Amino acid sequence: MVPAVMMMRGRFAELRMPVIIIAGAKDRVVDVGRHAKRLHGEIPQSDLRLVPDAGHMVHYAVPDQVAEAIEEAAAGGRQPAAPHWLPGNAAGPDRRVPAAE
Repeated sequence: MVPAVMMMRGRFAELRMPVIIIAGAKDRVVDVGRHAKRLHGEIPQSDLRLVPDAGHMVHYAVPDQVAEAIEEAAAGGRQPAAPHWLPGNAAGPDRRVPAAE
């Protein structure tokens, strides 16, 4: 998997579809800064959603948020009806990070 990702890495900025990156802030398997935050910086139209109390298996920790993000991306990246995002955050200006639930 790593070699395949490394081959694609230089092309991430070419993506034109909605990209929602969801990561557990307490991930001890993958460094969130080196991976999720870096990827977010490389894809201009991406949203980074850090889940404060989740680890590596974020899809088990917050399955409803993951499903909501998939539906949002499939709908063209529009905001969900009831967003769960904190204003102004470490993801950078005009970028969203989820609030703890």
